[in-house]
Amino acid sequence: MAPTQMSLPYALAARCVLLTAGLQAYAADRRADPRLRAVMDRMLLTVDDRMQPLDEPVVTLLFEDGVRLSRMVPRATGSAERPMRPAAIRAKFEELAAMSIETEQADPLWRTIAELEHLEDCRALEPLLAGDGNRRSVFC
Repeated sequence: MAPTQMSLPYALAARCVLLTAGLQAYAADRRADPRLRAVMDRMLLTVDDRMQPLDEPVVTLLFEDGVRLSRMVPRATGSAERPMRPAAIRAKFEELAAMSIETEQADPLWRTIAELEHLEDCRALEPLLAGDGNRRSVFC
């Protein structure tokens, strides 16, 4: 896992510079973008000492022009409280699969996973999961 994947400063900078903090924002060439470092270098992060371990954080951005924006996501997408919709799950699968396997391989894998509870032998997944090692370099 790239260290940037759990970095709030990186995610905020990617959203500002690249207009997305999605998976492609974490590709090696994107992480090397000097504009991201420039934005992160201007950030100051502080933690509210009153927060309890399971509290959801409020992120407040204060811009140079004095504008202040605060946002809090009550529960992460994909949690029991905020389950992902089927279309979002499919889109995330396709984005992740495109990083390591061909589309012709991803479609049968998706169909097999959709019927996983009826699969008699999980070894049927092996050939569908065998990706191209050269495609994984997107995060290196």
